[in-house]
Parts: sequence; structure tokens; C-alpha cells
Amino acid sequence: MSRAASVFAAVIGVVVIVAGALSLMRAEVPPGQPIAATAAPTGSATAGGSATAAASRAVGEVSVRMGKVTAASEFRYVVSGGADTFRVILLDLGAGAATEVATVSVGAGGNPADGPYLFTSASRDGRAVLLTVNVPGARSTVLLLRPEAGDARELYRGSPFDRAVISADGTRYALSRAADDPAVNGVWVGTLGAGAPRRLVADDPSASGAPPVPVAFAPDGQTLAVRVNAGDGVSEVYLIPVAAAEGRVARDLDPVRIVGGDALAVGGANVDFGDGREILVWTGQNPFGGANLVSLFDRETRRRTELYRPPRPTSQATEVTIADAAWHPRRDRFVTVERQFCCGANLPSGVFVRGRDGTAREVARGAFFLEVWWSRDGSRLFATTGGDDSTGSVSDLLTGTVVARYCLRGPGPPPCP
Repeated sequence: MSRAASVFAAVIGVVVIVAGALSLMRAEVPPGQPIAATAAPTGSATAGGSATAAASRAVGEVSVRMGKVTAASEFRYVVSGGADTFRVILLDLGAGAATEVATVSVGAGGNPADGPYLFTSASRDGRAVLLTVNVPGARSTVLLLRPEAGDARELYRGSPFDRAVISADGTRYALSRAADDPAVNGVWVGTLGAGAPRRLVADDPSASGAPPVPVAFAPDGQTLAVRVNAGDGVSEVYLIPVAAAEGRVARDLDPVRIVGGDALAVGGANVDFGDGREILVWTGQNPFGGANLVSLFDRETRRRTELYRPPRPTSQATEVTIADAAWHPRRDRFVTVERQFCCGANLPSGVFVRGRDGTAREVARGAFFLEVWWSRDGSRLFATTGGDDSTGSVSDLLTGTVVARYCLRGPGPPPCP
């Protein structure tokens, strides 16, 4: 995806902890080796355990205290907290309840602006959650959380990268490893409980924008979408079978592309797989370049169909970037989040429901839409919203009602400290 869209994605993944982009710095420590999902829990990462005292924790060290909770049919995991203590919270969007899943203690660096940054990626049923903890300049740690069992286990510890993603069925995971070692740098995939991961895409460690990053798995978990930074503000997503031979980013070609690995370019920088055949593809402009476009990519015919392109701006206020998009479950419509392109912080965004026939209606406008997604049956359009430094919320944009609230800086339900 474009740089601007990438920044937006980073913000929503961290929920309201981070207002800027993740800085992917090279680690000063050697790349860590991934370990199997059957490894012993990390630190005190078991139900009822206690976190290590922050004063004795090395920079980048992570410990977790888990609770036990079962995800409802309509759920969302969010992260709150800051400095060296964070909480993973499970939101029940039907009951409007917020339950703390884990307390995460991190050995942070001296500058709070440098992180840590935490991201989650959950299976469709919410029983498996990947928690990525990034401490720029130190290391990244990926934990597999099993909220029903109250268990947390380390999958990876090593040089900092973007974030890990998990498949819908909770069996596969992918991560991007940024390392100076050309035998390590690239995108890696693994199967939980089946040994160490393997590299799917290699990249030149010295190249600007390296390595590529995993975006999402297809619904069946057999294909991974991988984003490559091609330069000049342009990114491209490729679909790669997880069983394919290792491919590589050919940065000596123009344009830059993935060669080998049965990689298939989809003509955009972000994807929503939908049912796995008709893929929603979008990209947004950024200060370095790129374009605003939403299209459909048919995996069977390999045909691309343009669905939406914002009109040419008539003023600075009407120039936008497509920050996010998502299929409706029936795939007869989609949502776009269009943020004012320039200039300053907290720029306003419009949220639009757009039909495949070209019809559109604006359903919300504001400066703090951090993540937007459809309910499973498509009857509600949820959004995490910010603006209050103590309370986070999820709203249904179609009705304008708040469906869940949670505390950003401390435990417990609202009212928040």
C-alpha cells in the first residue's frame, strides 16, 4: 500500500497508542531464531502469573500476565496503555463489554516517542491471537495468545519489523524479518505447532523499503498477500501460495517486482480477500507519490475492474487519500475511509458506503476514525474512535451509536482514570 495508507494501517493496528508510523530500525543485536509454538511460555505468560518488575527488565524484554476469556461471535481485540505497560482487551460488540485478556510489560527505551508499539492479529473465532511487540532499535517479539486457555507462548524474538499476521483458521502465521543477513531478510511463513517457519520471499537487506511485509492470508489460508515497497511512494501487493518455492524481490528490474514463488500482482497496495475470489484492492496517495484507486481483482479470470476513483480536487480541502477500504460481506458494496490529504494533524475523514454500481453515501465524518469494519452479517459498520485520552470506544456508524467503551490508560470499565 502507499506510504500514507501504511501509516494509517499502523495507527489502527495499535488502536490509539500510536499516532505516527512505525519506525523500522535495524537491530543492533543479531536476528533471533524463531522457536516452535510448543516452546515454554515467555516469562510469566501463564494465567495468574505476575509480570517481571520493569526496573529489572532489559530493553526489548517482554512478559505477559494472562487471564481467561472466550470471544463472542462479534468481537474485537484492542490494545491500550503506554510507556512500559499495555493491556490487550477483548470487546464483545454484542453485549458492549470489555474484558482484559492480558497485561503486557515491556522493557522500553528511554524515549517514549520511540515506542514500544503493539499490534494484534486474530483468527476468525478469536481463539488464537498474535501479539507483536516492537521496540525500535532493540527487538520485536511475537507471542501467540490463547485467551480461552489463558496461555501465551513466544513464536519469535529478533530484529524489529512491522507486524505478524495469522490465518483465519488460526493455523498459519507470517512475519517480516528485517535483518542485515541476506539469508534472513524477507517474509517468513509458519504453521503453528509444526516447527520453525521458512522464508517465502527474500529481499536485499541494503535496499530502501526492504523487506516486504505480509498483509493478510486468503480465507483458506493457502495464499498470502505480500506488499512490496517499489519506491517513489508506490507499493504493490502480490498473492503468493504459501507452499510455493522461495521468491525474491528483484530490485534490479523496472518496475521492482517479486520474481519466482508463483507471485501474482493484483494492481494495488492493499487487499480485502472477501470470499477469496473477488478481491477488493485499493491504494491511496502519499507525500511521495501513489494514486487513489479502488478496484476489484478476480483471481480466476485475473481481470481488474475499477470501482472507484476520487474526483479531481478543486481545493486543498477536497484533496483526499484513501486510507482504508473493506468489502461488505455480500460484496455488493464496500466502505472507504477518505482522509483529507493535507496538511497537519487530526485531519478530517469521511466514511462512505459505495455500491459496485457507483452509488455512494457518506455515513460519518470526523478526525478520529482509527479502524472501520463490517459486522459479520453486514448489518452494522463498526469503527474504533479516538479523541478522548482516557476512554476508547467502538461505534456503529450506520446508527451513530456507541456499542462498547474501554479504558485507554488503566484497567477496568469506564469511568476511566
